[in-house]
Amino acid sequence: MKPNKTKFLMSSRIKIEMGLLIIILTFFLIGYLRTLPKEILTWYGKTHTIKKVPRKGNLDATLLVASDIHVGSKSCNWSLKKDGKILKTCTPIRPWILKLIESMNTISDKFLPVFNQKVPIPSGVIVCGDLTQNGYDNQWIEYTRLFGLTGKDGKLKFPVFDIPGNHDLRNRAYTLTRMNQRQGGTLYFRDFNDLRIVALGEAPSQQDLKKLMKILARTGKNRPVILFMHFPLYGPYSKTWFTADTYTESLYNIIKEFNILAILHGHFHGSGYYKWKGFDVYNIGSVKHSQKDFGVIRVTDNYFFFGAWHLETQKWWWYHVKPVNGNKTITEKLTVLSETPWVPYPSEWLSVP
Repeated sequence: MKPNKTKFLMSSRIKIEMGLLIIILTFFLIGYLRTLPKEILTWYGKTHTIKKVPRKGNLDATLLVASDIHVGSKSCNWSLKKDGKILKTCTPIRPWILKLIESMNTISDKFLPVFNQKVPIPSGVIVCGDLTQNGYDNQWIEYTRLFGLTGKDGKLKFPVFDIPGNHDLRNRAYTLTRMNQRQGGTLYFRDFNDLRIVALGEAPSQQDLKKLMKILARTGKNRPVILFMHFPLYGPYSKTWFTADTYTESLYNIIKEFNILAILHGHFHGSGYYKWKGFDVYNIGSVKHSQKDFGVIRVTDNYFFFGAWHLETQKWWWYHVKPVNGNKTITEKLTVLSETPWVPYPSEWLSVP
């Protein structure tokens, strides 16, 4: 008996249509699952994993903080003309990056605005993302020529601890490869005596938050910790995939019982300080726009200091100092040393002495 070609073709067509239908339904199911809120992470049932790590003491660490370098872009400022029109002026960004690096290399020649002493030689430089404009290979090559990694392979004299920003992740696969080569990934930590700094990448995903729990469990509740990421937690430009889900709730639950001295970020291209759920957060300016600065952090057993150094005026712009470890001799103080240019988060400044 000859096979029925019509039945065979109909059977094959049904199989193809069913396969396509399954693919389409799977696609929509994955999309739907992605819209569901992620599990809110807590330490419930896991507190036994947190180690009791004693403090070593004699902590005295100095770090510099920059963000939004945007290699491959231009540096633009806006000004108001007499006729009321806004004037946008753009120049090459590389001279400003070189000025940033030169200022960081020579910051130890400057006196701190408090304590009547010079800035100690920094142990390294944190860069909070948007290292490049688009994550292209030529931009990455230029960035590494400028910033190096070890303090001996670029124009910067100090080791660099960087993370990607949203601009770098425009070329995601290449950027993640470079971050693996530079730091071993986008979530990592480095130690400076008792101080631990933890990189959280553009912002911590659900998987990153679980890794952060493991890092903090090994760190213990007494050691001082600084977290850094790219996206803001609050204020301008803080509406991102990170704040749209449950990630911020999980982050708060994870870190609230630990000795978190500061959270650092960029993205907004503004310079300033604010509180987020009781934590001190520091936003770093950018050479790409008008708030061109970098931060100087000094941590001791008695106090935490953050000062913003303004690139254009070559002066201290503002600073925040606070006591740590129950010290009674240091008074918390937040001071703007120059009223211009504008510093964001003005309402937050009124709540600190």
